[in-house]
Amino acid sequence: MKRICGLWALLILTFTSCAKLPETPPSQTEDADCRLTLALAIPDAERITRALAPEAEKSVADMNLYLFSETLDKHYFFSPCSASLDMSVPPGTYELYLIANAGSDLGAMTRQEVDNYRCQIAAEGDIEKNGRLMMYARQSVTIENDTNLSVALVRLTAKVEIRYSVASGAGALTLKSIQVKSAPTGVRVFDRNRAATAVTNYAAHTLSSNTGTLTAYVLENCKGVNSSVTSQALKDSAHAPQNSTYVVIKGYYADKAVAYTVYLGENATSDFNVRENRHYVLNVQIFGANPGDCRVSVSEMTLTPLNATYPLGATATTTVTLTNQTDPENSYSLSFRTQDADVVIGGTSYISGDDILLLQGIGSKQIQIGIRGWGPDRNAAVTFTVTDRYGVKFVKTISTTFVTGTPIIVTSTPFSNPVTNSISTFSLTIAEPGYSGDFTVSLDSQVEPAGAFTFRGENLTYGFQRTVGPGTYPMTFDSSYFTGEAVVTVWVRDNRGNEATYYIRQNIQ
Repeated sequence: MKRICGLWALLILTFTSCAKLPETPPSQTEDADCRLTLALAIPDAERITRALAPEAEKSVADMNLYLFSETLDKHYFFSPCSASLDMSVPPGTYELYLIANAGSDLGAMTRQEVDNYRCQIAAEGDIEKNGRLMMYARQSVTIENDTNLSVALVRLTAKVEIRYSVASGAGALTLKSIQVKSAPTGVRVFDRNRAATAVTNYAAHTLSSNTGTLTAYVLENCKGVNSSVTSQALKDSAHAPQNSTYVVIKGYYADKAVAYTVYLGENATSDFNVRENRHYVLNVQIFGANPGDCRVSVSEMTLTPLNATYPLGATATTTVTLTNQTDPENSYSLSFRTQDADVVIGGTSYISGDDILLLQGIGSKQIQIGIRGWGPDRNAAVTFTVTDRYGVKFVKTISTTFVTGTPIIVTSTPFSNPVTNSISTFSLTIAEPGYSGDFTVSLDSQVEPAGAFTFRGENLTYGFQRTVGPGTYPMTFDSSYFTGEAVVTVWVRDNRGNEATYYIRQNIQ
């Protein structure tokens, strides 16, 4: 990832007309007022992909001018404003303050009030007041006669251009959103090396492609240098100073959620300063869900499947497993929406919309969830959503049907030779729609001798029990001198609690 920083160039504009104020009254001295002409140098703007057009990015709509000397405080307001401003002022030495694009007449202020004047925003759009960026200037000037003074305006913001792409070898990675986070909500206009104490997150932008560019404006946020960050992979939340500004790019890598965090600064490693009036270009190429990169948060969510059907009154159980491989700062919460079902977690019933803290930090967490249907033959569905601290979401839906009776199907074939003094073959079939797990099968022969029946070649002895999967299994019966009805009781249970009892019956003549 390559980060390029550059200062905006300055361009002095010339206009044939100017906004001219009424003559100011002369001072109480005998000296005649001098003509002061300000030529405004406005930073040029490069082409952008969002928010302001180039001409708006470099334009001045209004200007508040303050002049302070030992004997005089003056305030002027210009709107509309041109690049050359004329006024009459008494001779003297002044401290000049300019605030451009404040959006209104700020009125008279003392020097201390101007020094403390703040630019405050509640959201990203507030930076672009009336479609323009706030600028300012401050300098000392001595006026002894008519004076032409060139004043360079400075943008209060930095322009951040994020050019994102996915490397060709990144596999099944799809980018979903990009967002500027921890942007300052306010700065004192005439300070230097400003550092944010209060921050906000800009709105996330949905991405429809794995390549593109986002441009945003942020107020200055100088958070310093961390010399322990010696590689790009370490420029992460664990090493960044508090309230540093960063960009989060979210996506999905196969069934995994990925959040790629890029901290701004003067270089790609140790510097976390975002300075006013600079243009930062971040070339961000993402190479996949790399667990060795501290800037990448990788997490995964799985659900165990349900049977197609469950007996009405039974509880269907699924296990949610969440794994966070890389980000110790991440946290995850679980919420859900239901259809014709109740949800039970740890013996407690929850309703749709409840948030449950699932995992904090690196590790894996499993939680068993019971689902109870509201009525027979109704599709009971639950949609689970796991959300992390970056807003990355996992969404998975499972469903089943609760029915009267058991969903386990047990059948058998007739005996091949149902007569006395012979050996018959037949088969037992166990199945359950939508279920491929194991069954516990108990078989109890109701005839003597005890070894007359076999199951898969084994004699049915007292307490015979085996674990088998769905399928058809061979059985035999050695009738010897037995006549009458031969009976075997078959009891079957799946690993979700469903049970079925079946009787093998055959008349032996």
